Amino acid sequence: MPRSLEKPQYEGVSSRDDGKPELTMTKEELGEHEQKEADKELKGIREKIDKMTDKLGMPIDEGIKEAVVMFNAFDIKTTQSCEGHLEEGARLTPGIMVQPETPEIEDWYDNEEIRERVTAQSMAMKGQLIDLLNLFYRERKSDFEDMLGFRGVGYGFEIESNGAEVFKGLNEEKAQEKLIAYRKEMQDFTDFLKRIYPKHLFKKPLR
Repeated sequence: MPRSLEKPQYEGVSSRDDGKPELTMTKEELGEHEQKEADKELKGIREKIDKMTDKLGMPIDEGIKEAVVMFNAFDIKTTQSCEGHLEEGARLTPGIMVQPETPEIEDWYDNEEIRERVTAQSMAMKGQLIDLLNLFYRERKSDFEDMLGFRGVGYGFEIESNGAEVFKGLNEEKAQEKLIAYRKEMQDFTDFLKRIYPKHLFKKPLR
């Protein structure tokens, strides 16, 4: 997946497209300027994500694509995703795989330096997501099974609703109900990330 794009630094003296220094902008003008820059960054990330395919040449599911865009916008490496499905034999919940570099098997077991670096990368991304989820759930109430959590996978982890572990055992009606709820939880988190992205881009406190 695409990684972090070079981010503009807010120093308080740069200029907008109309040449007006940021230092002289009103609060409203500065907010508009930062949102415009954020939209520009996200457009570039979307263009890269749109070109991504899986091993079978299939594009990213439309229902999860914007979440993948926002994860990458926050410098969280994604390697796999699914919008959730109820097809027979392929009952899946919405989820995104997060993973740092993938070392060769022999390097993982034989090279302590690589193992420590990959582990540190994974822990850093998980820590960042925990901070973002803490902020997200400070603003809302969700059933525990709908809330987003982590499942360790390989060198990284997957973020999905807590109820994903028992999803395959639900009857058809309940599974359809929970799929809708799980998709909404991921979409609402994505919308939350969009709202705070300008602050992240300009390195301002997210709280």
